[in-house]
Amino acid sequence: MPQLNEEIKRNLLSVERRDYLLFKFLLLIVFISSINLKTRGFSELTEAPVNLYNLNRVIGTILIVFLPLLFFIKNQSMKIRIPKVLVYFLFYAGSGAIGTILNATYIGYSAFKLAEVFAMIILGTILFTLSSYSKKFKSISEKYSIGFLKLIHLVIFANLLLLGTKSFTASKDYIFPGRLISRFPPIAPNEIGFFAIFLFFYEIIKKEEKYKPIWIVLSITFLILSIGRAAILSFVLGLIYYAIFLQKQLLKKAIIMISMILIVAMNKNILFQYLMRGESEYSITTLSGRIEYWTDAIQHFKTLDVSSKIFGSGFAIGVREFVMTYAGEEGTSFDNDLVNALFSGGILGAFFLLLLYVRILSLSRKLHKRFPYYILFTIAIFIRGFSIANFSVYNLLLPFIIIWLTLMEIDFDDEKDTFNRLRM
Repeated sequence: MPQLNEEIKRNLLSVERRDYLLFKFLLLIVFISSINLKTRGFSELTEAPVNLYNLNRVIGTILIVFLPLLFFIKNQSMKIRIPKVLVYFLFYAGSGAIGTILNATYIGYSAFKLAEVFAMIILGTILFTLSSYSKKFKSISEKYSIGFLKLIHLVIFANLLLLGTKSFTASKDYIFPGRLISRFPPIAPNEIGFFAIFLFFYEIIKKEEKYKPIWIVLSITFLILSIGRAAILSFVLGLIYYAIFLQKQLLKKAIIMISMILIVAMNKNILFQYLMRGESEYSITTLSGRIEYWTDAIQHFKTLDVSSKIFGSGFAIGVREFVMTYAGEEGTSFDNDLVNALFSGGILGAFFLLLLYVRILSLSRKLHKRFPYYILFTIAIFIRGFSIANFSVYNLLLPFIIIWLTLMEIDFDDEKDTFNRLRM
């Protein structure tokens, strides 16, 4: 009998290990499939929807949708749980799906973009579900998502090392040769800035790590070289919040704040030239033309038919068709989640996306005392959402964002359970 019990324990342990391995494999697929190997124009996409440049994304999306089924087939009693923040994301995508059926001109393109979004919802759902059985899934997700940020930093460093000045955009009277970009895989300066921000905030909050100073220096360097004004604003606001509310030692508070003031006071002209990026003052006041862009988009939205206004004019394609008139065939976004949502999911979709942001704010407010990274993460999320885009179009950072939103929901769920137990 004791031998039988030991055998049962070994079998249970091996099943558990397979679950962890399968989940790790799923995360690897998620991050590999998020990488865009080439920025393709719309005509190229319609002529060859699937080729070697996006094969990783097509295969990855299919695997992300179907791999989680293995967990549920093996454990049919497992209760599927979707985090509330992703319920709003699901409703946003659902509105976009209705708009696609009713109004899309290129249904295949919209269908694939919807599949990418649904894959992210499935990712968050499987993480939330499995974490209710074992918190090890949560720690694996944190480790792999931060590992992905670090990998991207190493890729950018390799581009800089191998290509030199070719890893910068064309100069416009910048202090630097241009703005730092990654040539392969293609990563824009604004994206590099936010990759740096998310890693920097994580490292300053984390207590112990062997290579912590290296990642802090590397992330700050890439943030500076990217000259992403939205990312820099996130950095400044996050650092001020960190100094005032998260840094407990008064001396360190004073050092951080005084250092920031001195840097600005002593280098006003250099900082002004750096942030101007060789652009006119008019460009700055219109957020590099974004305000005009959004105004034109909203005026165009008003001319759409009723179903397009309610459900959108086709998920992703509604955005891309209008953006191409401004930014050419490679344009994909209005650089604003809510404006994108109006065209992809209509007024209904934009409403659910707004609720998603409200949920993020609510979670970070409730969790910030125990989990300070979440408030810094939220500052960056809000600025990025209304200057680039987080959710309305699939992007390289979306898997990372979805994982961390789900981690917020897991920690909130745990706090709620703890509170309920204490009340009893």
